[in-house]
Amino acid sequence: MFLDYFALVVLIMGVTLAIYVFFAIHDIPHHIAKKRNHPQQDAIHAACWLSLFTLHAIWPIVFIWAVSHRPKLDIEVRESDGAGGGGAGGLAQLKRMTTTINVDPSMSLAEMRHLVTAISRRIEALEREQAAEKENEQEVGHG
Repeated sequence: MFLDYFALVVLIMGVTLAIYVFFAIHDIPHHIAKKRNHPQQDAIHAACWLSLFTLHAIWPIVFIWAVSHRPKLDIEVRESDGAGGGGAGGLAQLKRMTTTINVDPSMSLAEMRHLVTAISRRIEALEREQAAEKENEQEVGHG
């Protein structure tokens, strides 16, 4: 008698787990879209739910839709003159450079390191330019 009840509990837990896994797998494209900040993530979420009623016939299409968006990394380097009150409205002068870089999630670690190195070199070049501009301004001001 005990084994009958134990088997019933195991069966109920197994069915519950199967249903949970089914819903978790069907929602994978939505999680990918959120992680990549996809501009159409709400539509992808709706399509995931719609795929339940089509017996997951459109699920592969929704998955490809979510994965096809490449996230972009915006890098903003702000440089101030250090005066703290030199510009219009009392704000320090800001020099702005925005670079958009396509970051492929399947990039290898070596490629990411190369990208970070290139960005670091660009920042160092901008810092050198800023230091040269400050020296020129000081020479013009004193000479």
